Amino acid sequence: QQQLQLQLEQTHGYLENGAAAICISRRQRKHISTKKMACHKPHVLVLSLPAQGHVNPLMQISTKLVSHGLYVTFVIPESHVGGIKSKGNIHNRTQDPGLDVRVVSVEHRVSAEIRETTNSVGKVVWEAFDGMRNMQCGVDRLIVELQGEERPPTLVLADAFVSWAQELTDKFGIPLLVFFASNATTCSILYHSRSLKSQGILPFTDENGHFTAQDMVTCIPGIPPIHPKDFIDSLTCAAWDARFQFCMRLYDKFKKSYGIVINTFEELETTAIEALREELPIYTVGPLLLLHGEDWTSANARISYCQQEDHCVDWLDMQPTSSILYISFGSLACLSPAQTKDVALALEASHQPFLWVIPQRSAVASLSDVLPQGFLSATRDWGLIISGAPQVSVLAHPSVGGFLSHCGWNSIIENISCKGVPMICWPQFAEQRMNCRLLVDEWKIGKELMVQGDGVVGREEVERAVRCVMHGEEGRDMKSRAEALHTIAQRATQEGGTSHRSMEAIAKSAQSNSK
Repeated sequence: QQQLQLQLEQTHGYLENGAAAICISRRQRKHISTKKMACHKPHVLVLSLPAQGHVNPLMQISTKLVSHGLYVTFVIPESHVGGIKSKGNIHNRTQDPGLDVRVVSVEHRVSAEIRETTNSVGKVVWEAFDGMRNMQCGVDRLIVELQGEERPPTLVLADAFVSWAQELTDKFGIPLLVFFASNATTCSILYHSRSLKSQGILPFTDENGHFTAQDMVTCIPGIPPIHPKDFIDSLTCAAWDARFQFCMRLYDKFKKSYGIVINTFEELETTAIEALREELPIYTVGPLLLLHGEDWTSANARISYCQQEDHCVDWLDMQPTSSILYISFGSLACLSPAQTKDVALALEASHQPFLWVIPQRSAVASLSDVLPQGFLSATRDWGLIISGAPQVSVLAHPSVGGFLSHCGWNSIIENISCKGVPMICWPQFAEQRMNCRLLVDEWKIGKELMVQGDGVVGREEVERAVRCVMHGEEGRDMKSRAEALHTIAQRATQEGGTSHRSMEAIAKSAQSNSK
């Protein structure tokens, strides 16, 4: 802790170089001039789970590290290059491979299970984890190549889901920083999961698959009491489940690492961060979008794995201030056709203007298959449905006054970054139920949708929440609190703020390791 404080005090005045990246295949790497790479800078190797919600924040960190004078190599599996090239355009930021951020693809084997998967959402998840697991050998070869150059990697920044990162860094003697793609509260729960198991609190599900836990969990330092149903999905599985076992192994990864990097800010999760910092070095660097200063809406910062319909911003320009409800369930979650119809009926009944993202994978064949008959014609003057949105631009737009969301962490932190609007919370999976609890109970900027016994959210419930958030007194109070959080986040990311200092400490640590 004293070393971290010293780094915070000493780190200042980094040259703003800007960020650039180029996608380089293994065959092309041998043509890059060693002289260009020998730039006398620390070299950070970044390993991400190849999924949009993980690639985006790690790319934002990478571009910020470049502005602090570091050299960054960002690694992705070769099978994901096409998607990023066509949809993210990382490689088009510069045509000079000698600049400071390289996006390097490594070869990996595509498992047979991927080729045989037909479910679109399931295939996306499978592809991400398959890409992560099978690129270990490629990264191993890459490090050997880089060690032959004048500036080998001096620090590895790896997503917590890159299961082999510790083994790799131990082999090559490189310090490891772990990036956790959610919030400090969830990170703390996962860190203490092994202790919860030793106390007999976990698992919540018995060997026969029956969920038996009922009592609130009150023993996690810095974390308010949690009902078992609000835990991250993987921790609600039986002990034999691979997902549960993966969570148990995260303790070792966290404990052996140089520190944990989290896209949050001290003032948002003060007690959770303070308690976790008693156990581990914690770097809070969020909201990452705001760390990019005035250019944060573009910030070279967001990659989309789906096609975005930018014309929706022109449509928003024509709408009254704070009048539009933005509806999006992220890059993975999607509603069933029946629930999609319930949302549509609630919007029509409330006559609530909306911008609604329904990805193409959500529809059976076309929108007419999942929407009530006549809905599109009835709402054409005050609603717009698109297959993909430039979310940061949408959330920052003056006409947007509310956000119906799956409660994914990136969506939450982007909302706080942009301006802060009240949220209607419909968590789907992963840690989203825990995120919902934070939005509703801790920060009081969200309205939770009540789920019926059969797991369905009724159309009347959706309509009630829409009216409350967009037109009620409770919604106005939530709006004020969300805007206040936005102001606090701005201070945290400005020079001298808590997140700004944490990013400087990471850069300083990388520089120290290179000497």
